[in-house]
Amino acid sequence: MKEPLVRLELITGEVIVDLMLSALALEYARENLGFMRPEAGFRLFLDDEEVSQAFPPEPRREVDSGGFRNAHGGQGGEIPAVAFTRWYRWRERISMGGVALPGVYLLAQFQIMPDGPADPTEKQIVYIGATDRPLVERWRDFDRVVAGKAGNHSGGKTYRKIFGHRVDDLYVAALPVSLDKKFSWRFSSYVEAKLLWEFVWQWELQPACNRD
Repeated sequence: MKEPLVRLELITGEVIVDLMLSALALEYARENLGFMRPEAGFRLFLDDEEVSQAFPPEPRREVDSGGFRNAHGGQGGEIPAVAFTRWYRWRERISMGGVALPGVYLLAQFQIMPDGPADPTEKQIVYIGATDRPLVERWRDFDRVVAGKAGNHSGGKTYRKIFGHRVDDLYVAALPVSLDKKFSWRFSSYVEAKLLWEFVWQWELQPACNRD
């Protein structure tokens, strides 16, 4: 089934901004984040038909990443939670579960590793990334670039420029994504952008190796 075309007209005084948004991303924002609400002052159109009361208040819920619900006729399932693994030493990364899946990952430098699930706003984070390949493969790219054996990871090149070949204090955490292929990259890239925004909002700068 063809994905519906979504147009959001955000009204700020006399200014109207037309945005072309993915129906899946919009649904995720409505269901899981709750930041798009009627009081924000906008009109929503789905395939050029205005949708009234598009964002009624709904409780936020945490669910497993076993599927992605498309309210506009897609496959059933639940919206995935954004929940990272604990931190792993870089040299022990393959012992993490889910590394054969694509997903979102965090790299950070710690003198003392924090306990519990990784917090994506930790100031020690140096890179936030996403991949549509198995995480372990993308991490291999990063490792080879840092070692000076390849050049196919931009974050890895920036890391080597700033920190050299040092990985003794490097840690990694991940959000493996087990969605259908047609959804996984959209979700991963959305989460990556969201986390980068939250990091910048918290610290007023990007992670060191996400800088252009």
